[in-house]
Amino acid sequence: MFLTLIPFPCRVLALLALATALTGFGYVKGLCHQQALDARAALGQVEAARRVEAHEAAITNEADAVHFQHVEAARVVYQTVTKEVIRYAQDPGAVVRLDAGWVRDHDDAALGVVSDPAGTAGRSDAGSTSVTAADALETVTDNYASCNATRQQLIDLQNWVRAEMRASP
Repeated sequence: MFLTLIPFPCRVLALLALATALTGFGYVKGLCHQQALDARAALGQVEAARRVEAHEAAITNEADAVHFQHVEAARVVYQTVTKEVIRYAQDPGAVVRLDAGWVRDHDDAALGVVSDPAGTAGRSDAGSTSVTAADALETVTDNYASCNATRQQLIDLQNWVRAEMRASP
């Protein structure tokens, strides 16, 4: 036989070399297979993320459209209210005397600030300002419009957040 011609130590070395080559080949093939599985899994995650982003974009676009409708509806309402306020003011040219303290407090409330008592101590509230009734009502109406617009914006934002939370996996 042919194997008897090869000395025993060489046969053992040849078998060890063959076993090492087969083990290395199996390891490399397994590594390539695992990399392919990892790549497929990563691709699946990317596709899932794209679907989620597309869904979230649709929710955002819908929320933007609803908010725009609310803004437009409020704009129409407050334009009408402003016209009606001026119309129903008994005498649009009538002058209303408001003391300076009332005007300052009203302005502070509209701006959301608190006047510094030390800074206002030197100012006199004894004087008054002259504004028409229509101007005063229009200013108050504008303040309410701004307040309600901010309120509606917050409601729309809360609805958007709820929709996003329902959509998230």
